[in-house]
Amino acid sequence: MFHSTKIDEIWTSVAKAVVSGTLGSAANVFMSDNQLMEYTILIYNEDFTKKEQVWAVERSLRTLGVTFTLRYKPNIYTTLGIYNGNEWQLEPTIYHS
Repeated sequence: MFHSTKIDEIWTSVAKAVVSGTLGSAANVFMSDNQLMEYTILIYNEDFTKKEQVWAVERSLRTLGVTFTLRYKPNIYTTLGIYNGNEWQLEPTIYHS
């Protein structure tokens, strides 16, 4: 996942790459901060335990020109409510680049 205010340029590239099969299995975008006009873009892969899949997505995003900090949060963490400041003091992301 990454955050950006430049959604028009980035989302078009991300969506085309997902459809063509060069970037993950799916993608999602939502407004994360209305005041800053900041968006969160999520890229999904099949198995978070397979690091080669995770890093392939990272390489694809870099090829698209994404220079933002990337964070990887397994979807199960969201399902379990593991966010910043969670009661278990778990880091909500497992990879960063």
